[in-house]
Amino acid sequence: MKEINFLVERAKMYLKSVEILLEEGDYESSVSRTYYAMFLEQVMRINIKADTRIGIINH
Repeated sequence: MKEINFLVERAKMYLKSVEILLEEGDYESSVSRTYYAMFLEQVMRINIKADTRIGIINH
């Protein structure tokens, strides 16, 4: 459960960053932050421990 809370907080942080990046016109970086927020959501959804995208791909 601790890991899930950590992932939720990290995803929220990434989404806050996206808002700031969009306001500044940094669309490329905002896409990157959005990708990682979605990645963390998928980690939580399938309930596995993965430190990298490889953990998701191999799942």
